[in-house]
Amino acid sequence: LLVLGLGLYWLLCHRIPRIFLLGGFWLAVLTALATVSPVIYWNVTHDWASFSYQIHHAAGGDWELLAVLRAFAVQWVVYTPLVLVALVLLVRDIRIQGPRQLLACLALPVFLFVTLGSGNGKSLPHWVLLCWSLLLPSLSHWIDQNWSRRWPRLFTGFSVGLCLFISLTIMGLLAFKPLGKMPWAAPALQDLVGWREAAQKAQRLRREQFGDDGVLLVSNWSR
Repeated sequence: LLVLGLGLYWLLCHRIPRIFLLGGFWLAVLTALATVSPVIYWNVTHDWASFSYQIHHAAGGDWELLAVLRAFAVQWVVYTPLVLVALVLLVRDIRIQGPRQLLACLALPVFLFVTLGSGNGKSLPHWVLLCWSLLLPSLSHWIDQNWSRRWPRLFTGFSVGLCLFISLTIMGLLAFKPLGKMPWAAPALQDLVGWREAAQKAQRLRREQFGDDGVLLVSNWSR
């Protein structure tokens, strides 16, 4: 996705095909290919297992606009309402040459891939973290430039307050585990609780089945 964003930036800056005449470009391509070659080789010899897993992990049913809106609403809460401003800045900056345009071009494919892809599959908030991280400089500059105005200052304060409230609430829930006693909340905690009990059971099964020399494997880490 970052390569796509970089290509978009070169296209908007009219650097294609001039960029292909630079030795540094081809050196970067060779370096990248050498770096990822172990991953490609392993997948070639293992039926493209890691690629297949990730594709099916995110795949789902029919594409629905409601699912896309729901995914963006989750981003709105997790990354604070300031993502609305960041999205406007992305649309603005992508048309203005300079460092901000580069950041916007790098962020755009990540946002589109994750958000639109959520329409027919699963979407986790951290998948789009790179997009909002790339837009932080532009967002910080916008806040600084507009701090003297009332509504940007109030909006920023509300977003920061919401972020602190959510963070402290989640920490409290994890620390005191009240959700553990609520059956409807079990799926939200399945990756966070029960590790000690699972490890003890795994050790017992290993000793019963194989003795002290056995190795116990599971199909997925979350299980």
